[in-house]
Amino acid sequence: MEELQILVIDDEPKMAKLMASALKSEGRIIETETKPKAALKRVERERFDIVITDLKMPDVDGIQILSAARHHAPPSA
Repeated sequence: MEELQILVIDDEPKMAKLMASALKSEGRIIETETKPKAALKRVERERFDIVITDLKMPDVDGIQILSAARHHAPPSA
């Protein structure tokens, strides 16, 4: 079974680190992003199984990021 690729997005680095630490204890591959615009670009070019994001962030909100991730995700089998 493949490991889940999880992206945690929060403009507050401490919160992103805390969430990533909690998820890492479950043996997952966790990446973090603390810059909303950079996170948006990542979900447009990379595939993640799960995206966990803060909703209220400057410049780009979490809903925009989730929408982009969904739009760029490959179709389900």
